[in-house]
Amino acid sequence: MITLASIGNLMAGPGIDLTFCRAQWSFSPDKVYISGKVLFNFKSTAEPISSIDFDLSNHLRVDKVMYHNTAVPFKHKANQLVITLPGSITAGVVDSIEIEYSGKPVASSFGSIGFDKTDRIAWTLSEPYGARDWWPCRQNLLDKIDSMDIYVTCPAAYKVAANGLLQGYTEAGDQHTAHYQVRHPINYYTVGLAVGQYDFTEGAAVMANGDRIGIVDYYYQSMNYNMKNSRHIANFLNFFSDYWCTYPFADEKYGQAFIKGTVSFESQTMSVMSQSDIGTMAHELAHQWFGNYVTCKGWQNVWINEAFATFAELLMIEKFYSDLTIGWKDYTINSALTAKRAIFAADTTNPSILFDVPTTYSKSAITLLMLRSEIGADAFQKGTRAILEKFGNGFATIDDARQCFEAAADTSLADFFNRWIHGIGYPIYKITSDQKGADNVTITIKQTTSHPSVKFYPLHVTVRLIGGDNEKDVRLYNTEPVQQFVVPVGFKIENVIFDPEREILCKWSYKR
Repeated sequence: MITLASIGNLMAGPGIDLTFCRAQWSFSPDKVYISGKVLFNFKSTAEPISSIDFDLSNHLRVDKVMYHNTAVPFKHKANQLVITLPGSITAGVVDSIEIEYSGKPVASSFGSIGFDKTDRIAWTLSEPYGARDWWPCRQNLLDKIDSMDIYVTCPAAYKVAANGLLQGYTEAGDQHTAHYQVRHPINYYTVGLAVGQYDFTEGAAVMANGDRIGIVDYYYQSMNYNMKNSRHIANFLNFFSDYWCTYPFADEKYGQAFIKGTVSFESQTMSVMSQSDIGTMAHELAHQWFGNYVTCKGWQNVWINEAFATFAELLMIEKFYSDLTIGWKDYTINSALTAKRAIFAADTTNPSILFDVPTTYSKSAITLLMLRSEIGADAFQKGTRAILEKFGNGFATIDDARQCFEAAADTSLADFFNRWIHGIGYPIYKITSDQKGADNVTITIKQTTSHPSVKFYPLHVTVRLIGGDNEKDVRLYNTEPVQQFVVPVGFKIENVIFDPEREILCKWSYKR
């Protein structure tokens, strides 16, 4: 169980900077078991320390902890591993510790570790609090491991998918060891493995400047592998690199390892995929920018990760499958209308609530859609790029993102973010029209809200006026609960469609 006290541990703790990790794991789908030897280089950032703590499930056994080739005492209880150092380490001095452990892992969260003996695959999926179920780490969103070397030993019949760039396999009898190098900062929860009886394909995305980014797919033999969809990854990589910034891990690779789970997840440079549709592929790829390169600073700011990744599905559809745009918006808006809480996650203790689809994915993405409509596409893109430029390889809050958009649009967005991020609900519009002749029509907009946390939503709205073969779209700025607009039209109005392009999270009705 995740408690409020343990969430404090996940977010606080002494100022420790993990500068390097060498992880050596034995991991296979043949047995629900993992063993490892994990070395960390670290330094204190603020004050001398005489102990260091890691998160590790009590289901796993710590065999020993080594410091400068000498075993040191430790305590392992309540899913915390506290290691006593033989002396005080001065702030800023890099030191190292090595933890050797083993055991039968027990999954939590969304299936933090999984084994499928039928198709012979095993995988990890750590978000948000499941990393400690399978490896000792520091589960906080304050520090990233600067670089890693990953070694995974398994039967030689299996392939290993992991973060970073594959350096090769070392054979030893019926076993072999894969070596991956990670040379970009990485979050505790985006360290990931998939091991199994995989087939794989390799390719590359050729960027506008001629650079090539390696692409690899690992897929198990019984799955209905949609190679056609996977081939779209190169196009998506090019598009997101052009729209945001160059793929942050271009010197490593982007990969997909397919699993038998129910959740897909953005392990850094190697997404773990339970679905192979283009929407999921675009979403997990987009997380390499928002989630991995720029990470939410605390899970209460998960909007940073999921809003942009979900909105990226729409960006991809608008670019490559424009006929699906309205369908995506309708589906996502209908989901967002069922959200029961604010986007800002005040309570981060329950992963199922923290990652509920209507709020964390659907409403978050539609909020970005409305923001783009309010400030304009150019300012929106500029603000998004500014987030990546300013916070890349680090962490960002929702307020950090707001300030980037404010600078790009040269306007205050405090009210917009307060209503849509910290408030609950949506506007409800009642539209009426009154036309005496053919020249002008009076449009009356009455707005109420679905939840008392927000009294009114000032927004630009589009109204489509229809009469015979004629139609006209007018953009109006709704600033009052009851507001009238006189619109020159030139034809007899027979019908009115509110928000015809589905840009607003709302309900509406029209009466002549």
